[in-house]
Amino acid sequence: MKSWSSRRRVAAILVVALLAAITLYQPSRTGLWLQSFYDWLHVPLFGLIATGLLFASPTGWHWSRKLLFASVATAVLGSATELVQLLVPARNASYSDLANDLLGVAAFMGLVAAFGGTIPAPRVLKAALLGVSAAMLAWSAAPLTNVTLAYWERHREAPSIAPLRSRKSRLFFLLENTTVHYDGRTEHGRVLPKFQFSRERSSSVNFHDPLPDWRGFDTLLIDIANAGPSEFCFVLRVHDRKHLEGDQPGSDRFRREFCIAEGRHELSIDLADIAGAPADREMDLGRIEGIVIYRRKPGPGRRFALHDMRLE
Repeated sequence: MKSWSSRRRVAAILVVALLAAITLYQPSRTGLWLQSFYDWLHVPLFGLIATGLLFASPTGWHWSRKLLFASVATAVLGSATELVQLLVPARNASYSDLANDLLGVAAFMGLVAAFGGTIPAPRVLKAALLGVSAAMLAWSAAPLTNVTLAYWERHREAPSIAPLRSRKSRLFFLLENTTVHYDGRTEHGRVLPKFQFSRERSSSVNFHDPLPDWRGFDTLLIDIANAGPSEFCFVLRVHDRKHLEGDQPGSDRFRREFCIAEGRHELSIDLADIAGAPADREMDLGRIEGIVIYRRKPGPGRRFALHDMRLE
């Protein structure tokens, strides 16, 4: 009885500590991979909370009652933590986080039922629970796995900062009033993304989380094609991480407008111009945070293909 009481105390402490960390911790979300990792982390954390509540439940309860109590209590706690985060600065409630919470609870309770030696269930049922739980865990990790593969492809493409070897590059595009589709592979074994800006609204393509270290290079080269008969005008914007830490004035980033005729063009920008663009400081080329192609005013030219964006 003493060992069970000690185990229940440890389990209760674990539950409280995990809940406090989930509710109060403010993770850095500056990178796409970190965002995906923290989203996935809800699955094992709430699975552990459910497991802790299972072991903290009264010893006299039947195993089915313990499983039900741990599952329902953790689901309620997951909902409560999302609501509490509305009161925490820089945090927000998320249905997707709650879904991951519930997925973690279901998967871990299935594993407990499958491996619990004292739980009276047929082997076939335990094997089925094990298979279903493993499938849920694999499914929950799929977005993080996909993002990890996208980063690996970007690493292979360096010094290209717009990875175009596969459709996973779509993960790095944040689109505003813009659509994208992909043509087949080009002569270099890449796929070709073609963008279309809105005819009536301002539009942009934000290359989220680009290759950050541009030191040691001299030029940013953009290999772009105007896919329409009309002249296509757009603005290229580049900013570093320090820009995001302040008020983000327009004078604190690089901005240059281009107008290109129909056909394919190579635009070359001296990195010294980018570094010297902020009015009161020098841009940190070792911590580039964002690249945006945008157009604020609607115009006739609005379709373009991006063949490459690389450092030289």
